[in-house]
Amino acid sequence: MLTRNHGIIRYMMTLHKLTPLWLQRKISLFLQT
Repeated sequence: MLTRNHGIIRYMMTLHKLTPLWLQRKISLFLQT
């Protein structure tokens, strides 16, 4: 469970690095609502 969750976190972090800044802001706004 922990290793699986860590893998998801790593995937999200890599995705975050590849994602443009404007898209990051849209995602963060979408998650806040």
